[in-house]
Amino acid sequence: MGFRDSNIWKAAFTNESSGTWGAERTRLMTELLGARERVEGLLTGIPQDCRDLTIHDVTHLDALWEAADLICGERILLNPAETFVLGLAILTHDAGLTSLAYEGGKAALKKTQIWQDFAAQYFYSRSGVDTSEQLTPSQEGEVLFSVLRALHADEAIRLCKAEWKYGSSGPIHIVSDPELREAYAETAGRIAASHNWDSKKLTDELSSSIGGSPKLPSDWTINEVKLACILRCADAAQVDRRRAPLALYSAIKPSGYSQLHWEAQLKLNKPHIKNDTIYFSSSSTFATSEADAWWVAYDLARVLDFELKSANAILTDIGENTLIAQRVAGADTPDAFAKYVKTAQWRPVDASVKVTDPLRLASTLGGRNLYGNDPRVPFRELIQNAADAIRAKRALEKRGQDFGQITITIEQDPSNADDCLVSIDDNGVGMSERVLSGSLVDFGRSFWNSSAVREEFPGLQGTNFQKIGKFGIGFFSVFSFSKAVRVISRRHDSAVSDAKVLEFRSFSNRPLLRAAMIKELPMDTHTRVSFSLAKKFFEFSTAGLVLRRAYFEDDDWGGRRNDLIMEVARLVSFLDIKVVISDRRNGKNFVHQPDIYEVDASNFLTGLYDQKEARRFFDPVKLLAALKAEDGDAYGRAALDVDALLDRQTRSVGFVSVGGIVSQGRSLELKSSLGESLPYMGVIEGDTERAARDFVSSKVPQSVVDNWFNAQINAVDDGVLTTSERMKLSAFAFLATGFETSLPFAFHMGRVKTVSEIREAIRKTQTILLPMWWRYDSWVELRGYNDLQPDYFEADLSVDVFVLSEGSQRLVDDEDARTLRRNESMKLSATVLSSKWKTAAPLLKLIHETWGVEPSVEIRKASIFQTRVSSLSGARWVLALDKPVNVGAKH
Repeated sequence: MGFRDSNIWKAAFTNESSGTWGAERTRLMTELLGARERVEGLLTGIPQDCRDLTIHDVTHLDALWEAADLICGERILLNPAETFVLGLAILTHDAGLTSLAYEGGKAALKKTQIWQDFAAQYFYSRSGVDTSEQLTPSQEGEVLFSVLRALHADEAIRLCKAEWKYGSSGPIHIVSDPELREAYAETAGRIAASHNWDSKKLTDELSSSIGGSPKLPSDWTINEVKLACILRCADAAQVDRRRAPLALYSAIKPSGYSQLHWEAQLKLNKPHIKNDTIYFSSSSTFATSEADAWWVAYDLARVLDFELKSANAILTDIGENTLIAQRVAGADTPDAFAKYVKTAQWRPVDASVKVTDPLRLASTLGGRNLYGNDPRVPFRELIQNAADAIRAKRALEKRGQDFGQITITIEQDPSNADDCLVSIDDNGVGMSERVLSGSLVDFGRSFWNSSAVREEFPGLQGTNFQKIGKFGIGFFSVFSFSKAVRVISRRHDSAVSDAKVLEFRSFSNRPLLRAAMIKELPMDTHTRVSFSLAKKFFEFSTAGLVLRRAYFEDDDWGGRRNDLIMEVARLVSFLDIKVVISDRRNGKNFVHQPDIYEVDASNFLTGLYDQKEARRFFDPVKLLAALKAEDGDAYGRAALDVDALLDRQTRSVGFVSVGGIVSQGRSLELKSSLGESLPYMGVIEGDTERAARDFVSSKVPQSVVDNWFNAQINAVDDGVLTTSERMKLSAFAFLATGFETSLPFAFHMGRVKTVSEIREAIRKTQTILLPMWWRYDSWVELRGYNDLQPDYFEADLSVDVFVLSEGSQRLVDDEDARTLRRNESMKLSATVLSSKWKTAAPLLKLIHETWGVEPSVEIRKASIFQTRVSSLSGARWVLALDKPVNVGAKH
């Protein structure tokens, strides 16, 4: 059946073309046929740009006439002008799926904001990182596909009136007749675009009655809403195997979700109608290996069922006859649909994840079960949201770090004497009513990762906007501590009168959405979140509002800090946004400035640590430095914790910033390139994949870590260190990054020597002797530098004798010690040696680099002094590291 055989076509252009208004009907038909020829050429570009799509050529457009007949029956009557407009909408509704349809083609699309948005989203969805990397041709194809899918519907509006020029020939239009183009092109474009709208936008944007061309009968009016309903339902119904020919499927080999669409439609017969119900059927059964494709077929049936019911409701509302098709057979349940689209040896059961009580889920998972009882959490999560909003506005308007402020106010709740009222304000991008009542309360779905951000703030995803929020549940943390929550917001580019309030009176009840009252949203504020907080979480003193000590007895933040202002101050201490905290109950205030890399080092550390720890030598203020890459990007400010490194029985507390919000991740270790843990004080940049943000990972590039560490070693004031401490610092630097300092590494031949000097000494010998001594009859250990007796400095030592910064603890157990004394020798492995004597690791590394092989290890007796003095010339216990025989020196 061709499109000219459809009842809708014949009623408009064939049956009466020689009768009433015959010339006018012919004019419309001729123009529509010409438009079809012109669009047909344009559609040839779709397979190239949207390679995996099912058939979208002119055969699909022709089949839509038949689908329209199927759903309309004889109950929907169209005048010839409406049929012309419907035909033009059919022709153009998918024509934007090729870059050929756009002025400037693909090259122009690549310069658009939406291209940059999708490119950024492409990288983020695969790596979790926003980046501006160059796209490969394959990646570019995926981005183009996404861009065309997003733009194609609205492009139909332009296409219907677009003009093309080729050489010296005149302009070409899809609708060549100037009068018909002026009268109907824009209308047809809107109807074509509406197939991608929701039903509310359809009824808001389209009219149920507009006039037509003065050249045509006055009663040939256009009902845009009716035509849009027909188009979207016909488009949903045209999903049989004519759109998925087997030969083409084999040739293009579609992948991913597109492959499932092909496999589903390959088996679908042409739908038919009985009474008011559309029936789908399959040409063959779906095997278990084709189960995913069956579910796609079921989803297609449900889409049509939804569109039919929605369209009929709209048509009823505007006083039009409804479609003859009212529903799709079996769309209600998978089991029912399987009676028509059959399966083989498996039964479709809808066991997809369901949330029966979403409010309870959000309260449970978004509250204390996830975050615990820490009342700092709602402050952290809401500050993160405010920071994201400010950074988004900075990115959209190309503003610098000097823009943006978060204001936190604490005061007595005027409605309840037992509560405090906390308000967190920001002047970021704000929220429209749609976001406020939709994305904000969509538990588990982050607005910043959704398609809504592209619609609300076009171009944002293509900027360097770095968001913190990723899980879509942080807002709900406030309900762990408060039942009364109020959000007031307006978009930053909207009028003050557009502000809306979303009010939660309790979490178990639906929130109330209303217009904001005058001055309810402070001046220059775009979002305010207010919540009541019971006084049981606070205790009051002359010092101000203080968090109850019970919540912080086991705090891992580097010391107890019970003052709320200081707790929040630490949270924001690495935030590149100004934060003002005001406790109106007592007048206590705090201001955090965004110049986190310029602020005085002492003030910076004071914001993190509430007390000076007892440190004998190490001053973190003097060592504090930025961790910077060669391109200037900074990844934190930190000082090497020398006291912790030297085992001075001090606990190192390094903090991590996730998007500027400071915490101490339990799993975080700053590691050198060779795997050594580097203790630090300060803040480094990190990331987390856990919503509770309790486990974090470092974002600092390895080269930046190593360069910072080496610079810290050089900056240490070694004048306040003992010789053994300088040796230990040198050995650790060599072990951590291979860095060779000017500090001494080991004692050799009567003096301490650097790594390079010790390397040369090792190269010249075949054996390294490390002096040992017996603490008890069954306890033997290695001597360290501080264990050396005067003889080691006054008498000449053998060239093979070396002493490290620290001695060992017990190397062998009682039984082995007795065996050792009896045999006067015992073999050990280098692995066992390293496990029992940490100080050995740098030396073993240096030996391996110099000799090119791991040494053999033995406890035995050997002469270590070059003297005839009887008290020194005898053999002594040593740990011998011998070079294996037949191994040449490594040069």
